[in-house]
Amino acid sequence: MEISDIHRKVNVDLEENFRRFHREVIAELERKTDMDVKYMTATFKRYQTEHRMKQDSLERSQSDLKKLRRKSQGKNAFKYESKENECLETLTHRQLEMQKFIADGCQEALLEEKRRFCFLVDKHCIFSNQIASFHDKARELLSDNLIGWQEKCSDATNVPDSVMSLIDGLRTPVSAHTPQASPALQHRSRTNSEAMIPAPPAPPQTSPLANMFNSQEREP
Repeated sequence: MEISDIHRKVNVDLEENFRRFHREVIAELERKTDMDVKYMTATFKRYQTEHRMKQDSLERSQSDLKKLRRKSQGKNAFKYESKENECLETLTHRQLEMQKFIADGCQEALLEEKRRFCFLVDKHCIFSNQIASFHDKARELLSDNLIGWQEKCSDATNVPDSVMSLIDGLRTPVSAHTPQASPALQHRSRTNSEAMIPAPPAPPQTSPLANMFNSQEREP
């Protein structure tokens, strides 16, 4: 019973650790996942909108630059030189903005992903520490009792003193006394015995023929 109680306590502690892991990690992760889906959906839509606006601006700048270059190929090329330089500067600025926007978007996405992985790793580390602490306690508990259990069963022929006293008591002969029957039982036994004794036989009856022959013999 003692061994069973110790192992039951160890199993209860282990189950409690897994319940804590489910409560603090699995359930929390499911809750955060639902929130993250909504957040990432809204963030992706916002990113697509901003990217489309910047892409349109960049394409307009490229289109304007092409038009100015076609016009500058004529006789009055110097007339469009300043506008072309201005348009080229605008195009370069918008290209840099687009590159920065894409780089910032990638960095933000990676950071969001890392935050979620760090949350998961942090919870797993907490659970791992709890499991390590559980194993230390279980090992200490089992080690403290293991020596006593082994000593109790070191010799299979060794019987405890209390059990030997009981066995010796069973071996001691008990004084034999024939129990006397109760008076009512004795009276009943006597009555039954008398009923079983056969009655004495009745005297034999003399036949009338025998008397008749006897009387004839007595007459001359």
